[in-house]
Amino acid sequence: MPRFLTRLLQRLGFAVPTPTLDIHGHYFNLATQYYVTARWATFTISGTVAGNLFHHAVELYLKGDLSRSMPRNQLIIFGHDLSRLWKAYKRKYAAVDLSSFDNCVKALQKFEIIRYPDSIAKRGMFFAIPVSRPQPHLGFSVAPGGTTPPTYSVVVNDIEQLIGNLFTLSSLNPDFYFTPLGTEGRAVLYCNNPAFMP
Repeated sequence: MPRFLTRLLQRLGFAVPTPTLDIHGHYFNLATQYYVTARWATFTISGTVAGNLFHHAVELYLKGDLSRSMPRNQLIIFGHDLSRLWKAYKRKYAAVDLSSFDNCVKALQKFEIIRYPDSIAKRGMFFAIPVSRPQPHLGFSVAPGGTTPPTYSVVVNDIEQLIGNLFTLSSLNPDFYFTPLGTEGRAVLYCNNPAFMP
C-alpha cells in the first residue's frame, strides 16, 4: 500500500492492513513450521518422517534466502535437490566458509530418497536421528553374509547450527518466525536446542 494512503487512512481512523511478507518471508515462515514439526517427529521416534521434514525445512530456508536475488522460475528448477541448492547458496556467500555444513546437507539430501517407501521396501535401511552427537559414534552391524542396507543418519543439533547460520546470513531475526508458534511449538523448538535458546 502506498505510504501516503497509509497515512491518510490512519488520520481518518481506519485500520491499516498489516503489510504482507515478501516471498522470502513466506519461505522462512513455512520452513519454520517444517522445522518445528521435524523436531516434534524426532521426539516421537518418527525417524524417516523427521528426516524428510528437516530436509524440507532446510530446502525452504535456502530457497527463502535465494529468492531475494533469484527469480521464482529459477528456484523451481532446483526441485527438492538440496545439493544443488546448497551449491547455489555457497556461491551467493562465497566470502563465508560454509564447508563445515557440507556433510549435514549431504546427509539430509539422502532422506529425499526415502520420501516414499519403495526404496526402503527394496533395499531396507538403517536410520538414526539423534538430537546431539552420540559418543561413541553410532555403528550398525549386519549378520555375516547379509547385504548392508543404506544408512540414513543426521544429527539434529547439526541441522540447527545450519539453520541458525541461515538466519544470520539472511539478516533475519528468528524470533519473528518463532513467536507465532505458540507455547507448545516453542517448547518443542527450544528443547535441547543449543542453537536457539529462549
